[in-house]
Amino acid sequence: MSELLACRLTAPLPSAIATISVQGHQAFRTIASILRCNDSESFWNIGRIRFLKWPVLNDFEHVVVCRVDENTVEIHCHGGVAVSNAILQSLEQAGCKLLDATELEIAQHKQLSERGADCLATSIQRHCREALIQTLSERAAGILLDQAAGALHESLARLISLIEQTAWPEARVHLDSLLRWNELGRHLVEPWRVVLAGPPNVGKSSLINAISGQSVAIVHHEAGTTRDWIESATMIDGWPVTLTDTAGIRDTDEQIEREGVKRARKQVIQADLVVLVIDATIGWTSQHDQIVQLCNQRPDKVRLLVAWNKCDLNHCDLEQSSTLAVPNLLPTVRCSVPNNVASLIDAISRGLVPEAPNPGTAVVFVPQMLDLLNEIASRLTTEVAQPVESELKLLAQQLRRC
Repeated sequence: MSELLACRLTAPLPSAIATISVQGHQAFRTIASILRCNDSESFWNIGRIRFLKWPVLNDFEHVVVCRVDENTVEIHCHGGVAVSNAILQSLEQAGCKLLDATELEIAQHKQLSERGADCLATSIQRHCREALIQTLSERAAGILLDQAAGALHESLARLISLIEQTAWPEARVHLDSLLRWNELGRHLVEPWRVVLAGPPNVGKSSLINAISGQSVAIVHHEAGTTRDWIESATMIDGWPVTLTDTAGIRDTDEQIEREGVKRARKQVIQADLVVLVIDATIGWTSQHDQIVQLCNQRPDKVRLLVAWNKCDLNHCDLEQSSTLAVPNLLPTVRCSVPNNVASLIDAISRGLVPEAPNPGTAVVFVPQMLDLLNEIASRLTTEVAQPVESELKLLAQQLRRC
């Protein structure tokens, strides 16, 4: 790396500590010249921490300086914006090119490409860092750490190699194993969307409050209390989930409630899992049929879960309470507030993630990679024609550069 690059790794906001990275073949000697200190290799051993004084604003700033690898030195200073800006300015005057974090990633990727390095591995590491910052749960973070440790790179490299060797049956089997976890991969950072839907006054608001452990929805015995959808972020079995309470779906002439029903239908269409809440003292109704039909209009499969609520009432008889038959094969759970919500939480978890990957399993979590893998899957069969072979090899190269 002949060019000297300097970048503030922390946000350009007041904080306790700011971190600046200097990268380039002469990085440590450039800093030594600014500080007028020893520039020998022995003084700047990799991993050795030095407490030094940096000349800033007609004074000195105490800094912690460490050479973290052959071509990189990190400077940790007071988090005030004026101090970090002054250090960056002195680095620029010493010949460093100032970049922001995104520009630095692009520059590093370009330099690795020029050296013929494995850009796929570098790209996965970058995506892992970004995802780990955003993820909300330890369980999701554990899967991402497996990818950072090499699980994803090894699996993708294997797929690319099989395509380049035209080993179509083996490539198909390997691709299927990768795509098995594609939906989970998309939700390691982005929470699952779980929507509670049903007619008015079946207990949706009470359930969402009980599941989330917060009083986010107004509960009242009068039907139609919820006029708009309400969201609550929570964790279910270690997975990040956004719970949505919706207005009761029914035909109404009241303008505000009608708008609430319209918005509820929109939330149902966008959900990963829809919990059809039934008042067990009333049973399945035509409104529930409408919600099922709405879900069936989606091109992709929507998870549905039937929740018989208010099952703590003594006069509740599920065998006699249905005015219409519940569709066959829909998973069903009985619950009540506050006595039996755990069964519903467990059912939601199983509905979202029926099986979790074993430690070390490759899980694709980058949308661009998932899109490419799905495109490869649409073309990949056990026997591939010559024109399609060229397309597959081109897609494999795009995947390598992702």
